[in-house]
Amino acid sequence: MSAPIRRPRLLRWLTRLYPPAFRDRFEDEMLEVLEEDHRSRRTRTQKISFWRRSIGGTLSTALREHAADLRPELRHVVRTLRRRPLFLGVSVVSLGVGIGATATVFATVGAFFLQPIAGIDEPQRLINIKPYSKVQEAWESESFPNYFDLQEQLPSVEEVAAFSGRGLAIRVDENDAPRSALVQLTTANFATTVGIQPSRGRYFTATESEAAARVALVSHRFWVERLGSSDDLGEILVNGARFQVIGVGPQDFRGIFKGFPSDVFLPIGNHRLLGLPDREDRSVRWLELVGRLEAGASLDAATAEVETAGFNLAEMHPASNRDITLHVERTTGMDADYRMGLLVFLSILGVLCLAILGIATFNLAGMMAGRNLERRGEAALRRALGAPGSWLARRAFLESLLLAAGGALLGTGIALAATPRVGRTFQLLDERIDMPVSVDSRTLVGIAVLALFTALAATVVALRSGRAPQLSSLGRGSLGGRQWGRRALVIGQVVLSFTVLTAAGLFFGASRQAARTATGFEADRVVTALLDPRLIQLEADESRLFFERMLNRVEADPAVARVALTTRVPLGLGARFFPNRVEVGVPGLESPPGTDGFSVEHARVSAGFFDVLGIDLEEGRDFSERTAYAAASDEPLELIVNRAFVERYFDDGVALGRELIVDGRAGTIRAVTPTTRVRTLDEAPRPMIYLSLEQRPAGRAVLLARAAGPLDPVLGVVEAVQRAAAPDLPVQELQPLRDIVATGHLPQRVGAATTGVLGLLGLLLCSVGLYGVVAEWLAARTPEIGLRATLGAAPTDLVRLVLGQGLALSFWGVALGIPLSIALATSIRGFLYDLSPVRPLLYLGLASLVVGVTLVACAGPARRARRVRPLDAIQRG
Repeated sequence: MSAPIRRPRLLRWLTRLYPPAFRDRFEDEMLEVLEEDHRSRRTRTQKISFWRRSIGGTLSTALREHAADLRPELRHVVRTLRRRPLFLGVSVVSLGVGIGATATVFATVGAFFLQPIAGIDEPQRLINIKPYSKVQEAWESESFPNYFDLQEQLPSVEEVAAFSGRGLAIRVDENDAPRSALVQLTTANFATTVGIQPSRGRYFTATESEAAARVALVSHRFWVERLGSSDDLGEILVNGARFQVIGVGPQDFRGIFKGFPSDVFLPIGNHRLLGLPDREDRSVRWLELVGRLEAGASLDAATAEVETAGFNLAEMHPASNRDITLHVERTTGMDADYRMGLLVFLSILGVLCLAILGIATFNLAGMMAGRNLERRGEAALRRALGAPGSWLARRAFLESLLLAAGGALLGTGIALAATPRVGRTFQLLDERIDMPVSVDSRTLVGIAVLALFTALAATVVALRSGRAPQLSSLGRGSLGGRQWGRRALVIGQVVLSFTVLTAAGLFFGASRQAARTATGFEADRVVTALLDPRLIQLEADESRLFFERMLNRVEADPAVARVALTTRVPLGLGARFFPNRVEVGVPGLESPPGTDGFSVEHARVSAGFFDVLGIDLEEGRDFSERTAYAAASDEPLELIVNRAFVERYFDDGVALGRELIVDGRAGTIRAVTPTTRVRTLDEAPRPMIYLSLEQRPAGRAVLLARAAGPLDPVLGVVEAVQRAAAPDLPVQELQPLRDIVATGHLPQRVGAATTGVLGLLGLLLCSVGLYGVVAEWLAARTPEIGLRATLGAAPTDLVRLVLGQGLALSFWGVALGIPLSIALATSIRGFLYDLSPVRPLLYLGLASLVVGVTLVACAGPARRARRVRPLDAIQRG
């Protein structure tokens, strides 16, 4: 009995896909044909064929009918919008900016967090094995002996490869200028572990790696740009040594670290040539480890095995592994040290951009609500003539959809223009960063989804907030209580714009606070340049002489006042992300359990370092003047500590002459410096110890040169001296120290600029909404205002009445916006340095700004209220 009832219902659902007018004409005939066809099908196969053909045919035909039905409606909407250019322009521009800003943030998030590492197979199976030092409180590298031991203890991991990135001097031939490039030294199984297939040639073998063969694989981009896509791969010079290019990587592969691309891959057996430590020493850590999980193996199983292997290494080799634990994480292409901070920052910007899009959507909905009220007479007429009840909703949706489509096109253009600038902004942090951010297919889909959602939201909100009573009359009724919807929209706009402006104020204040923060040193008129003589294969003694020549020749130029060397630039990118600590034994104090001393940040500096940075010693004297780096290795170390070190480790506050044990070697404190900022601008006072670079030479160092006058000539001097002293050595990281320090508050500057522009745009949209609501209120209350004028109300009283309407909306928006702003400020506290998230003066200033904008927006309606005549009470009553 149920079958004859069920079939017509299913068939009737199919016919409901057609437009109403089409159904009214043809529904009965279609149902008869479909039912007869359905009854003629006997077998299961025939019935499946019937439903497949019926559904497919109905969908295609219904779409064509809907398109034909909407075509004249669409033309009418286009003509209507063209007659209202201000409404069209404000809507499209506001939506375009909101969509474009949101799409730019989404494209950036996608480039860093959503896109898999390019050019590799099954990236979801890749893991990183990361040692963590409990003493250094930082992630470490791994040693070669530990790497070999680990491979035998991880059954859930198919392969484990080791690699190490180094900046080296690359030339295509002898006539090519040396360029610094990030080179990866890898084990032979790196290609199979990571999952890459060379597009040309091959990867090197285990035999070639062990024999330190001079062979190399280059990236596809390097092959095209530097080797001219030549079939004869030829040779390249790495640190002056010739390497035969035997392969070209996949087209998009440039290593497994996003933003830090590698274009050359060498056998790890060449480590000695590049000045890297010995492979047999278990305590020397310079390797990164990447593994590929066995098919079907879980991350939890690999984690358990790696942790167990770490405990075994600590038991078997306590001297080098007692404070090291091993951890596992998915290979994402981003280092854990900055991944979370970047994600939080981009998420905050994304939320604020969505808030601006919300303001634009509310603004569009408010204007459309007013238009719907204007159309109520037309809607009543159409309904009387037989138009469906959904006519008004369909018209509103078509209008908002066209406006959203225009906003999407404009937003796409904004995103296309903005995304390249994002990559250049990241290069301000480090010139080696190469992170292309672009509008890809995912971003385009996101733009389309945003536009569609905006159109739907604006339509729904407009219909609900602009709902008129039953349109049984063609007359014009009073707006009265129906204005609550549009008032709510304007209040929502004020809330969101106030919140975005609060974020802009906090970011701006944090940026200014950071710029004013006392670093403890003078960064102005100081130039930095990285000197790495290992890139041209200089031995230790030759490197010391090279440093000496550089210092003497640069200082001899009249444009330079003072020069020095250091292994650690304060507040530099390396200092910010990577600790540089030594174990310091303090006689009379018990070291932490399992250690030989306290873990303290350190730097090796030459004489004159404190003078170059304008740091006056509190007591004692500087390191001895340069003596060709010939200090005997068995002499006691000369040490300089900062005031924070003295306060932390010496209860009596006396430091001069005291002995310390630094990495097992005795030393004597000869001076105390003020406490300066070492790693970040907002750090707590950090103990710091300085060693003499003459006594503890380094393979590479940063030259600091203080200008005697303008800064620009010193940049040219340093570059010219280096090129003359070592023509094959690439000039690296030549920049003013103030620019390095300024990158410490780059996120705050970016946040302030972005949210400031977006907040002002939101406030502008709020003014449009306020104007519309107050003007509409004035039009509805004109008879009342005319009556007030008849009864003797002064023009100022009428103006005050109108302004009070706008100020009431602003008041509620600010009142609701303050708690939301405090919640947002609390969430971004990590970017505010020492600023409190609760800043009454900021909220008061922004509230005053909102009041000022409200008064400007209401000025026009207020002027019209002054001109209302008593006769209007009769004409419009």
